[in-house]
Amino acid sequence: MKVIGIDVGGTKIYGGLVEGENKILRTKRGFTPAGFEEGVDFLSSLIKDLIEGEEIAGIGVGVAGFINFAQGIVISSPNLPGWSDVPLKRILEEKTGLPIFMDNDVNCATLAELKIGVGIGKKDLVAIFPGTGIGGGIVIDGRLIHGASFCGAEIGHIPIDPDGGPRCGCGRSGCLETLCSGPAIIRSTKRPLNSVDEVHLAAEEGEEWAIAALKRAARYLSQGIAIMVNALNPEMVVLGGGVIEALPKMVDLVRREVWSMALPQALKGLKIEVAKMHGEAGFMGAALLAREKIMGVS
Repeated sequence: MKVIGIDVGGTKIYGGLVEGENKILRTKRGFTPAGFEEGVDFLSSLIKDLIEGEEIAGIGVGVAGFINFAQGIVISSPNLPGWSDVPLKRILEEKTGLPIFMDNDVNCATLAELKIGVGIGKKDLVAIFPGTGIGGGIVIDGRLIHGASFCGAEIGHIPIDPDGGPRCGCGRSGCLETLCSGPAIIRSTKRPLNSVDEVHLAAEEGEEWAIAALKRAARYLSQGIAIMVNALNPEMVVLGGGVIEALPKMVDLVRREVWSMALPQALKGLKIEVAKMHGEAGFMGAALLAREKIMGVS
């Protein structure tokens, strides 16, 4: 079976033609256009290029934002202006003539790690992806958790310092992503940096300010993880995203901090692992979503 998976993010759209669970036949990507109509036009063009000469069973689409996956509606997306209350599933089905299956982009990435990544064989898993913000995915008894109003796993908005923390894009203060996302780490250094890669390089050279920024971010992230571990008692926590890739030493710091914060009983058997799928996780997870829906896998 061949399906298409597409990852729609705030800055880029990345799609792939996938055969079986994990054989990538071709990919295509580009910057996310400004505006919904322009985005749909780009998606239509991308799908046409990926389909060329192939028999396709369906298409999975992961979109950054709150997604009513049952009806295929983008409820809202802070990083996609104009993508609010839009019936993306219906629109793409009309344009392509193919069945469309949708979910949140990070849920798709979590599904990829669960099925073909570092989480193979696990039933209870939490995935956390610090980058520009912090996205999360929760799997309980082998199923993704979406929540009563499609807002499950918003781990980046756990209130860590609601009284004195930085203002968050959600309108609250002191959310986890205001303290240990990429922009938060850069801001904490009080230096004119362009990326967290510069923090990594400086820490490697022994710069105290960089080491302090790394330790501070790791501690905040560990607080969020410890909360999830105590609440959900997962077998595994998967760490991915741009911050983890740029700051690999952060993972060992987090492991030590979490073990000092979470309940001993909740830590029994817990593994904290680095994501395996990297940049392909979103569209591969969307492809898996389509494949499983078509095959009737719950």
